[in-house]
Amino acid sequence: MYVVQDGAGVEVARTEYLREAYKKADESGGGHRVFHQVEGFPEELVPVSRSMLNIKAAGKGEPFGADREGPLPAIRTATTGASRDGDVGKLSYAKGLSSQVLQRYLEYLGQHRTMKDGSLRDWDNWKRGMPVEWFAESLDRHVHDAIRASQGLPVPENAPLEDLLCAVIFNASGWLFELLVAKSGNREAAC
Repeated sequence: MYVVQDGAGVEVARTEYLREAYKKADESGGGHRVFHQVEGFPEELVPVSRSMLNIKAAGKGEPFGADREGPLPAIRTATTGASRDGDVGKLSYAKGLSSQVLQRYLEYLGQHRTMKDGSLRDWDNWKRGMPVEWFAESLDRHVHDAIRASQGLPVPENAPLEDLLCAVIFNASGWLFELLVAKSGNREAAC
């Protein structure tokens, strides 16, 4: 169930569908907010921001489009009266990064910790610093290998495309890291 409240926290509408809740909020004028009422907890209202509207409407099977996007509130207020800053201007790691990609990338890093002599390097060994030329050369090589692999052409050691793309991420990240360290002086030493 979705609840629409005015700026004073007074309920002005209630509906089963998120699309309808936002329609009622828009028709009612500015300052209205939409909440999801958690089933079994009638006092628990979870705010639903317009940025969360890239989901399917309950029972409708229709994806929400960009027309439902809008500015987020500068301050979020819970039904208890507690408040905090809104999401405006804040980085969204959950939206900007993929947990699947990060997991696969870390698996790749874990597979490549063992050196040719059998020793095991630290996960953050690369943060100690390497010449950017090493990253640039390796990035160039892995990009070309990834393109060849995607075309079904042979690549060194028959490396899988996922590994090649992880190598691209590693070298691009390492190069970017060195550029940022040159500006900040911070090598993010491990704890």
